[in-house]
Amino acid sequence: MLGSLFSNYFKENQFADKLQTIAFGVITPIFFIISGMKVSISLIIPLIGVLVLIFAVRQVSKYIGVFYLAKHYFNENKHFITYMMSTGLTFGLVAAVFGLNHNIISPSHYSLIIAILVLSAVIPSFIAQKFFKPEI
Repeated sequence: MLGSLFSNYFKENQFADKLQTIAFGVITPIFFIISGMKVSISLIIPLIGVLVLIFAVRQVSKYIGVFYLAKHYFNENKHFITYMMSTGLTFGLVAAVFGLNHNIISPSHYSLIIAILVLSAVIPSFIAQKFFKPEI
């Protein structure tokens, strides 16, 4: 801390930017770890059919919505762009944590939502990297 206070970063007003970067770099993983620790697999197992249905509807609708724009602006890599943009994790995770903490959703709904969010981040990314990775 003393090194930062006496360095040129503090005088050039870059200290706050550096400190903010470090804070987000530390706080963000902690948020994801704590959010993941609230998930109960035993609550997801009975809802596996609902999970698959919601996941499929979510992914198909996001794929269709993104594909039109990707085809228009990135025709060569339209499938890669579509799959990468069809992921979603952070906003849904924040909303789910808020809902759980304020008793808006139950722990089983929270676990289901988080499972869907994680699957929607991992599966499209895997498909995009495996089958549609653009050539550089």
